[in-house]
Amino acid sequence: MASAGKLELAVAWDGEMVRDATIKSTRPRADRMLEGRTPQEAVKLVSLLFSVCGKAQSAAAEAATAVAQGREPTQTRSRATACEAMQEHLWRLLLDWPALLGLSKQQAIFVRWHGALNAIAAGAGDARALSDELHRTLTGMTHEEWARLDSHAALIEWIKSGSCVPVVAALDALESALEHGGSTETCDLLPEWSTTELTELYESGLAQPHCAGRPMETGALARWQHEPLLRDILRQRRSRLLARLIARLHDLLDSANNLASEQTAPRIHGFATEANAGLGLVHTARGMLMHHARIERGHIAKYCIVAPTEWNFHPRGAWRAGLMNLRERDAARVMEIARRVTLSLDPCVEYTMKMHHA
Repeated sequence: MASAGKLELAVAWDGEMVRDATIKSTRPRADRMLEGRTPQEAVKLVSLLFSVCGKAQSAAAEAATAVAQGREPTQTRSRATACEAMQEHLWRLLLDWPALLGLSKQQAIFVRWHGALNAIAAGAGDARALSDELHRTLTGMTHEEWARLDSHAALIEWIKSGSCVPVVAALDALESALEHGGSTETCDLLPEWSTTELTELYESGLAQPHCAGRPMETGALARWQHEPLLRDILRQRRSRLLARLIARLHDLLDSANNLASEQTAPRIHGFATEANAGLGLVHTARGMLMHHARIERGHIAKYCIVAPTEWNFHPRGAWRAGLMNLRERDAARVMEIARRVTLSLDPCVEYTMKMHHA
């Protein structure tokens, strides 16, 4: 497995407000190891290089190399990538967020649901029973009742009812107490793009991906941004902490319902960008994963991978925007909030964080 590198995050604080937030990435270019290999060798190597979202990485590589060879990408990995994304969502909801919010981890139920998803990914297991249990345990609702939750006010009533998973109530309380001053910094949510737009994006360079010169946020919130509930949360709350968590929950429950109905929504897409070149796109728990491959004389001539972390932790991206002008006089509290903003964007590598006075 390739060294994953890390993110070095820094917050500049003047005693009253966050004045800057900077990011340095030491992530290596593992995609260079794929160049010079046959497409089959490259796909196999990808499965060995990446432990985080490994099924999605393999699916993206398979899609990119297939399109580059003039074939349509298959959906044979769709069920496995959906189950992998659901496992990632559950990890955050039941383990990571409780730890960061001072709540009890729900280890036992996580292990049970993780194992059930492994069985479903392999073509066994009971997807309907799992979907019903997820809805009942996490929301206290059926899927149809959850789908009718369409406003911030309705969400707050649900939280007050005590039927929600505990991290939702805790994060709502935390976010409602945040205060920002000065000008508002925003990072647009990544849209669904046409083939032409994706091609132009690739040609603009992907080391620090952007759209028309602007960094973008990817993830469950970007994918579901047009849902009425999430649209209203974004209107009501300046911070996106709660919106990102609810979007994760929505993605988890929608995926569970699709698996139960045997109507898995495609998470894998492939586009031709030029002759003998293909772009593979997979919707992961963290956001849009992109692989681009150009093949010459049966071997990979150029390969490029852009993970969701490149989008969300762009130097001028969503992480920075979430902290800029945060008004807080307690240094420890600033760092606590910064860690929560970081988890809401869910980097796929380890990170360090420090503070210095502006």
